Amino acid sequence: MIATMRSIGTLAIATLREYLRERGLHALIVLIWIVTFAAAALGELSAGERTRVVTDIGLAATRLGGLCAALFFGAAVVAREVEQRSAATTLTAPIGRPAWLLGRFSGALLAVVVLVMLAGGVLCMVAAAVTTPAFPHVAGATSRLDVALRLLPALLLVTIELMVVAAVATMFSAFSSHLFAFGCAFGLWVAGHYAQAAAHLTANASSAPVSVLNGALWLLLPNVSSFGAATRIAQGEAVRSGEVALAAAYGVLYAAAALAIGNGLFARRDV
Repeated sequence: MIATMRSIGTLAIATLREYLRERGLHALIVLIWIVTFAAAALGELSAGERTRVVTDIGLAATRLGGLCAALFFGAAVVAREVEQRSAATTLTAPIGRPAWLLGRFSGALLAVVVLVMLAGGVLCMVAAAVTTPAFPHVAGATSRLDVALRLLPALLLVTIELMVVAAVATMFSAFSSHLFAFGCAFGLWVAGHYAQAAAHLTANASSAPVSVLNGALWLLLPNVSSFGAATRIAQGEAVRSGEVALAAAYGVLYAAAALAIGNGLFARRDV
């Protein structure tokens, strides 16, 4: 068990270093920073809503940049290694496929976390810098530090959402090509915005087949709307900690299920 955990950690660190050298990641981080600073300048044109503009645009840029990274890195976890024929060399070592897959995914996830930390850190600093000591539109915020700290739950939810995206991309990567995994994971993320509507239709459907279909969609699609509290936090709304915890737990369970399916598919793939 200890040897397996050590192998997973070693693979995760090696994968993280590999992805941190990607110029695309550097470009995404710089682009998010530019958008965040541009939002601060744009906020000058708003009537007392400068902090809201910065947090809304900055968080959206972080989410979209992280989405690109999660899709690209997750889709490359298995597919790129198989296409480059380096997976066979690694798997000849005394390490099982489940540990290899988990180690590679962990490294990809850590790279996404680095992006969110760097982008989120700048967002918190800029939001605090443009905030007056008494910031009216954020409930209970009395200082610049309060405004920055209130963004942390939003950044956590963004990270959990990106973890789900990376896990889904890894699942598709386990049996397909890099490009196919990227496209399918993105399509599932887009369709995931329908999950909440599917749950509503399941409860109100007049036809049993329609109810079953919508119920299946609600179970299978990632419920992206459950992470929508991040946007509400950025807009200054008060969000209960229980809602954040429930969304985080859902994201972890969904990602674990996707990885379990991916592991089963990868076990049957020739490398």
